[in-house]
Amino acid sequence: GEGLLRAQLGTLGSLTIVEPAIVPGGAFRPQVLRTTLIMVLPGILLGLVLMAGLEYFNRSLTSPDQVDKLFALSNMSSSMIGVMLRWGHKEIGPGELAVAQHPSSIYAEMFRQVRTGFQFTVATNPGKAFLVTSVVPSEGKTTVLANLGAVLAQGGNRVILVDSELHRPTMHRLFGLTRPSEGVSTLLANGHDPKPFLLDTTVPTLQFLPSGPIPANPADLLSSTRMDQIISQLKEECDFLLLDSPPIMASADPTILASKVDGVVLVVDTAMSRADSFQDAMQQIQKAGAPILGYIINKVKTRQLGYGHYRYRYYYHSYHSENGAEHPIVTTNGSRFNLLGKLPSLEGLQGKLRKMLKR
Repeated sequence: GEGLLRAQLGTLGSLTIVEPAIVPGGAFRPQVLRTTLIMVLPGILLGLVLMAGLEYFNRSLTSPDQVDKLFALSNMSSSMIGVMLRWGHKEIGPGELAVAQHPSSIYAEMFRQVRTGFQFTVATNPGKAFLVTSVVPSEGKTTVLANLGAVLAQGGNRVILVDSELHRPTMHRLFGLTRPSEGVSTLLANGHDPKPFLLDTTVPTLQFLPSGPIPANPADLLSSTRMDQIISQLKEECDFLLLDSPPIMASADPTILASKVDGVVLVVDTAMSRADSFQDAMQQIQKAGAPILGYIINKVKTRQLGYGHYRYRYYYHSYHSENGAEHPIVTTNGSRFNLLGKLPSLEGLQGKLRKMLKR
């Protein structure tokens, strides 16, 4: 211990004063504003850079306005035909048509608005045969197609739905059917008259031509002149002929069918499609020479409707007999009340009448 102490004392002679100590003249005050700015400003700048990068690299579709811009960039005059809300299985069950099983629901009303938009669009694009497809899977094209066909039929039109999705056909489920053993693929293979293969549905003037057995070569069959003949024959039997197909980015079938119809309608789920895929799909349809009539935004969440939310809420509760309500219900800004519930009861009216007579 003494040796270590002597060694430490021996080093004192080698120390030098670099700067003399200054006695502070007052209390130290931390510079809060300066310190905060130094810490916050770099964070804000970094956040802005990250937001700009995400915006630049984000290729997903986020709104109908963005879809409109993509159409404009492609020099198309097409526009939105309609909007459909997202629904759950508790509201519209699997294998149910909203416009048939739930005619007074908000979804049936929205399909009626889609029908109006579609008819206005078709009025400027003469024809009967139209392809309804999507860019990628799971955007709801088959459900939209079936309900659009049903609501057109409810409007007094003769409609034929053709399930030309020869890879994964699902339209038959919406009509409560197992996949029929005969249909489009059968007609393409044997050349029969398509009229005997048409199935009636629960919606008057709506008929359905199922896909039939899944063939090994769907694209070859659909590209044949036989498919042109089937479309031509069916057009003579209806006012509207609506064809289903695989998604554009998943198969060559939609491009083939687009060249055989009078127009194409795209079903778009902004949560599923990407901007680059959407543009590629439009280019493929354009190469086929078929006009894109417009698009239907599907599976929209209620909060994305903006002020339209209140209008749709009004329709949703206006005649809600499906859920057990016996009287009309009026909705204002999302609140609900029963009109007849505001009226006095029969017993109350009788009591008031007795009081009046006693007077």
